[in-house]
Amino acid sequence: SVGELIVRFRSGSSTQARAAVVRRLGLTRVRRFAFSARTYLYRAVAPLDELRAIERLSASSLVEWAAPSFLRTRARRWIPNDPLFGQQWHLRNVGQRSGKAGEDIDVTTVWDQTVDGVPLRGSPYEVIAIADDGLEIAHPDLAPNVVPGRSWDWADGDADPSPSRSSSAAQWHGTACAGVAAARGGNGLGVSGAAPSAGLIGYRFLIDGVDSDAVEAEALAAVRPDAGNRDIVDVSSNSWGPLDDRHLEAPGPLTEAALKDGVTNGRGGLGIVYVWAAGNGRAELDNVNYDGFANSRYTLAVGASTNLGRIAPYSEDGAALMVVAPSSDGVPGTLRDVLTTDLTGSAGYTSGDYYSGFGGTSSAAPLVSGVAALLLQADPSLTWRDVQAVLMTTAQKIEPGHK
Repeated sequence: SVGELIVRFRSGSSTQARAAVVRRLGLTRVRRFAFSARTYLYRAVAPLDELRAIERLSASSLVEWAAPSFLRTRARRWIPNDPLFGQQWHLRNVGQRSGKAGEDIDVTTVWDQTVDGVPLRGSPYEVIAIADDGLEIAHPDLAPNVVPGRSWDWADGDADPSPSRSSSAAQWHGTACAGVAAARGGNGLGVSGAAPSAGLIGYRFLIDGVDSDAVEAEALAAVRPDAGNRDIVDVSSNSWGPLDDRHLEAPGPLTEAALKDGVTNGRGGLGIVYVWAAGNGRAELDNVNYDGFANSRYTLAVGASTNLGRIAPYSEDGAALMVVAPSSDGVPGTLRDVLTTDLTGSAGYTSGDYYSGFGGTSSAAPLVSGVAALLLQADPSLTWRDVQAVLMTTAQKIEPGHK
């Protein structure tokens, strides 16, 4: 306490009556507030005298309210100093790119909180596996979060998941997904991920869009480079699946076994959180229920919304859909896509290290994967089903008339 109090007198009370009651309490007037009628700051003789004065003033018919003017601890809002963060509307939408302010994942308020003194931005103990066509672990905006030695490349048989840099290979997808989930925030470089300090590992296996049941199963079971990864991986982010052609396709029997084992035995028995892109086939009348990966009871199917808070025109419906997350609007040239990491140099989507045209449910899924990592930092005891339940029960409906 600083021995100061604020008093607002009732309308109609006279100046003389106010002065008399203040004088009896030994208060010294400091100043009045022009923006609040009949409101004054007073100082008591001793710090604790203010509390007795407030009690007497609150009982007076002259006073509307009286309150102490305590010193209060305040924290600055943490906004990443990454130069491209202002363009990442999916993290903080203030109307940039012709969007609707507030249509984002509302994550900046979470970053201001702490758990055991550690900012709630993810940590090396919340690890997201990007199961895709590779992850450039040397990218300067990803490297600080990469967990050393825990990635795997099924194409080359080693622990470096970095994709081919050949222009004909077009293996850029996984690096973009990784940036959405957990690009390093606050390092003065490029962009930030949803969980800007969470751990990352890369599982590279989607080469030319073709893979086997055995490879997919090992990637989802998190048993490479050794079985210890099953307890290291918290979230498995998957932006792939069968073709969006209304053709029902289920995982192979080994992959189905891997998913069941992951939720049963992964993460020390709490279960790996499998996040899955729900698919982009809405225009072809495809439905997430046809995707045997996304409609699995073990996975969390994620659709996409736009920066205007509407269902993206490509995002599929279906009973298996659990949540949607901000992503591109599907209209070329609108600058309403997602800004994320790209292969460095000229090998990726563009000739730079970042890509502003990412989108689809491929971007929505790693965004939710980052949020899941934040949930697990806040409460590491959550099971895979708990994470699904929290996300579904806290989600806000974006189109009330949509069924």
